[in-house]
Amino acid sequence: MIFFYLLFVGINVDFQIDRDTSSIPYVIVNYGLSYSDLIFQKKDSVYTGEFLASLVVKKDNYQLGGESKRNKFSVYKYKETTSDDIYFRGIMKVKVPEGKIEVILRVSDRNSNRVWSRSAKLEVSRLKSTDIGSIRWFSNPSREVITDKDTVRIGLNIFSFEKGKTHLNFYFTDEDKETFFKRDTVLPDKKNQNVEVTIPADRFEEGLYNFIAEVKNVNKEEVVRKSISFTVWRPFFKSKRYFERVKQVAYISSMEEEKKLLNAKVEEREKVWNEFWESKDPTPEDGVNEFLIEYFQRVDYANKNFARGSLFEGWRTDRGKVYIILGPPDYVVDEPFNPSGAAYQIWYYYDKGYDLIFVQRYMTGDYELQNPPPEVW
Repeated sequence: MIFFYLLFVGINVDFQIDRDTSSIPYVIVNYGLSYSDLIFQKKDSVYTGEFLASLVVKKDNYQLGGESKRNKFSVYKYKETTSDDIYFRGIMKVKVPEGKIEVILRVSDRNSNRVWSRSAKLEVSRLKSTDIGSIRWFSNPSREVITDKDTVRIGLNIFSFEKGKTHLNFYFTDEDKETFFKRDTVLPDKKNQNVEVTIPADRFEEGLYNFIAEVKNVNKEEVVRKSISFTVWRPFFKSKRYFERVKQVAYISSMEEEKKLLNAKVEEREKVWNEFWESKDPTPEDGVNEFLIEYFQRVDYANKNFARGSLFEGWRTDRGKVYIILGPPDYVVDEPFNPSGAAYQIWYYYDKGYDLIFVQRYMTGDYELQNPPPEVW
């Protein structure tokens, strides 16, 4: 359950380019949607979820193709409908041309008005005489794996249109560029072949990694190199993410509560963490802590949208703090090019009667709150 709050906020999606045995390129979209994000309809003792997934491919703002698929499925236990660690996992595939494209996935829950949209800009390059047609990531679409439960699975699609065997070299590098699990091999003389790399996630330390593959014809010097990145986490209560999340609850915790969370021994962390959040749960009888979910959704939104130009993470900026404590504003006036002075934003909270003014004093992108309300400062 914890991993959802840390890694998977809303739908998580991975866009990849693949080629079939005839070298025709396709975009493949893997996605995962938590049951807790969907609304289920109950009939008798069956709970039914339903959503529509639509994939659109554009080039130069013109739609080239797409696919839509209605997904309907049932579960028999109410607890499953609110689970953060049970996912509907789907895959969609559409043929694409060479060149720069935009791919958009839109998912709409049929039992509510909730809609998720994710997009990516990709470039489909022309294959060389010996080339890596694709590197496919087969683990979780978020490209985040947990050391005690996941496996790093990567697939290589390799083409060679000239005589001679293909030399394949692949390896992993960490943030310090140190190399791990390097392999060199010579592949048979075949036009198209697939290679799968499988390594248990617990072989990696926590951190960001790159998988790098290089191929060349044994009779040639030209090397083709492609890579993908992914993140490895230790289980939450053994991870540095635990301490990051504890710091992020500063706006709703006392110094004593924060100290207790930070100083807890590894074997005690889950207990003290759950006790803290149970004390904040507005509806403990329903088995879902809505406050926890909403709080970290706001933190993650702040980190994504308010860190630019600041010396701090987004949740620690003035806009981040207001967003986390008060929630999204009802209306925003944004004046990034104020002719008479510094750029500013005004956030309106109608129910509270707040017109909060944020000013960009130093032209860095960071905004300072000029009139903080009492519950924020």
